[in-house]
Amino acid sequence: MAQSPPSITRSNLNNTIFTNLNSSDTIVRSTLDNVTVARSNPRVSGKITITRCTLSASALAHIDLTRCTFTNSTVASVRAVHVDAHKSEIADARLRRCTLSNATISNGCKISRSEARDSQVVDGCSVHRGAIEQSTVRGSAVRRANLVDCDVAGCVIVRTDFKGMVLRNGVWKNGRLVGRMGEGREVEVLRKGDGVMMEVPEMLETREPTVWMKEDGEESGMSEEDDAPPPYEP
Repeated sequence: MAQSPPSITRSNLNNTIFTNLNSSDTIVRSTLDNVTVARSNPRVSGKITITRCTLSASALAHIDLTRCTFTNSTVASVRAVHVDAHKSEIADARLRRCTLSNATISNGCKISRSEARDSQVVDGCSVHRGAIEQSTVRGSAVRRANLVDCDVAGCVIVRTDFKGMVLRNGVWKNGRLVGRMGEGREVEVLRKGDGVMMEVPEMLETREPTVWMKEDGEESGMSEEDDAPPPYEP
């Protein structure tokens, strides 16, 4: 053990290594099993706070967690509140009141009040009150929508449910395709089961992601600039 943090409460630590922590770091109501907590850059100030833990076989870095439950998880550069994650990998993400199971969340994603199971949510996605199952979602914004067995990239999906679909560069609201994400991008709607390409209207309104999300007016619990994902680059 290279260095011990100054405050650990109700601990039960096993094979744990703490490295490059500062005097403000705390671990409360612990139960950590084979956990490594480390800072990749010791010159960076700040704190790693883990509260009401229960972590198993996890590697943590640059963390601020509250009421967490992680099992077989890799967590890095994450800020999370009220998160229950099992067999999931989380890196460079902001999570709030989420339930994750066998999920990968990374690359600047922001997820609140949502569930992700057997899925990948990556590349700057923003998800609020969504349910994602057996799906891959990249560079997209999802609001009050359910995605099952879908492959989604560069889309805005609001109050619309999909199952077994491949979606690219489209904007769906209340069950209707209403627009295109960015100039010069082709909207693709494909059924995964039989590979049939669905018909897409020729005339679709084209707007930037920030405009679509501002128009929607959803209260996501995150700042307005957090809501819109960056343009998806295939």
